[in-house]
Amino acid sequence: MIIQGQVLTDNGPVDIKNLKPGDKVLNQLHRAFAVTAVQKKTVSVAYTFAKNPNLMVTKGTVIKTVYGSKKVEKLENVFFYMAQPNARMIKDKIQKALGEYTAYDIQADGCNSIFVSNYCLELEDKNA
Repeated sequence: MIIQGQVLTDNGPVDIKNLKPGDKVLNQLHRAFAVTAVQKKTVSVAYTFAKNPNLMVTKGTVIKTVYGSKKVEKLENVFFYMAQPNARMIKDKIQKALGEYTAYDIQADGCNSIFVSNYCLELEDKNA
């Protein structure tokens, strides 16, 4: 689930708070998929990225690193490499943050990944 970030759509980046059903998100292959639902949930744990402060996700979110898909909590305080849409590799590190956050669960039929603030997040069971 995404707490904060810019979701890449066919019309450019859209703040997760403004994403709505009908918007078309782009997957890892840059194909567009229509969002079918966006649900809100309150969470108490967030994960932030040192090199990408505009992105914040919840526990259980799967990110697509250069070396495969990894859950964010498994990468806490460990360096890893992310591939960006422009094929650049970024060395980054995740940190846990405690508080009260609003997280957004995106559903897009047929879509298995999306770009959020230039990082690729996997949609498990069509949810992120």
